[in-house]
Amino acid sequence: LGRVFPDSDPNAQAETLLVTVPITTVVWLGVTFLTPAESLQTLTAFYQKVRPHALGWRPIERIAPAGPQEESLSVTVLDWIAGCGLVYATLFGIGKLVLADLVQGLIYLAVAALCGLLIGYNATRGAARARRIPATEAG
Repeated sequence: LGRVFPDSDPNAQAETLLVTVPITTVVWLGVTFLTPAESLQTLTAFYQKVRPHALGWRPIERIAPAGPQEESLSVTVLDWIAGCGLVYATLFGIGKLVLADLVQGLIYLAVAALCGLLIGYNATRGAARARRIPATEAG
């Protein structure tokens, strides 16, 4: 879109987004609604492997065999935030190290490590709880 919005225009990036975002949205919505849905077997296998929070998964939860008890929504959201922190802090940390800002880079990488440790702690805690709860009680 460089010819439509010249690079010298300070609003070129915003104008480009005003064109590309609606186009990509129409495309992904079209693909979503025009392609066949996944089979119940595929969705059930995914649900059993990942065990997402039941919010939005109730129909699949009803037909999936009982498994480990799901984490509370607050722990799931905390892990999601920590995952975002892990990714961004790692990216910024590596970027700072590449640009020779050692202290700032190490701080970002330390934050990334803390986020990773939190996710790991919650994952092992959930796995340990799943081993203690028989499958018949977990549903």
